[in-house]
Amino acid sequence: MRLIAFLHVVALLSLTKEVHAQRRFHSTTDSIPPRHYFAFRVEAGVLFEKPVTTLTGNYQLQSKPQGSFSGGFIYQLNMSRQWNTSYGLLLNIVSANYYLHIPDSDLKGFPSTGGAPQILDKQVYYRASVPVFLTYNFKFSNKGFYGLHAGGKLHYSGGGTDMSLGVVMYDSSRRPNNLFKGHFIYNDGVWFSYTAGVSKTVLLENGGLLSFDLFGELSGANFIHGDYQVTVPNQPVTTGDYKIKGSCVGLSLQYYFRKRRR
Repeated sequence: MRLIAFLHVVALLSLTKEVHAQRRFHSTTDSIPPRHYFAFRVEAGVLFEKPVTTLTGNYQLQSKPQGSFSGGFIYQLNMSRQWNTSYGLLLNIVSANYYLHIPDSDLKGFPSTGGAPQILDKQVYYRASVPVFLTYNFKFSNKGFYGLHAGGKLHYSGGGTDMSLGVVMYDSSRRPNNLFKGHFIYNDGVWFSYTAGVSKTVLLENGGLLSFDLFGELSGANFIHGDYQVTVPNQPVTTGDYKIKGSCVGLSLQYYFRKRRR
């Protein structure tokens, strides 16, 4: 009899725990509408485009991996258990760079740099973005669910800026040589990019959600564009284009603050 009573207590505790888990899951995924969420989102991506195109000459500007970083807020409206739409406001930072080392043998009569680039520039550019996503959620469990999303971002970079950069080297006789000249234009308009991704959302004990997202973004407009010229004595003049559209692949993290029902 004691064994039977003990088994009854264990079964009752297991059932209570399962009902609690089901209620917690139900409370965070099934009450739609009017359930909606307010979220904080951060993104980090690597630009996959080739920024430099050499048109003439023997020298190719090099570029290290260029990054895109965003942070801001998202509002999500759940239209059904599977479907929701999101929109918000993000501040985006794009880091851009280029460099070129010209061999000492091509710069006879000039001091050696010891292998360091003679031409080197790093810049950080800012823009505001309004993302709009449509998401389909699936594979629900009491731990979370997965999602597929697609949509786009509307970008605005503020007032446009024309920027001219140059590098001057002096030979052993202190005579200057304009080694590099570049002219770059910062987009001052509004443009659109397309984005899609897959996410994993985890249900938290406090009723909030934590979402991890792998995404890709494709832009058709130039965020930064310009042209450059490399002039090395006794060598053909090198010219080329430099442009960044902001297309990238990356990861994002979203924390959803649960909106309590009144």
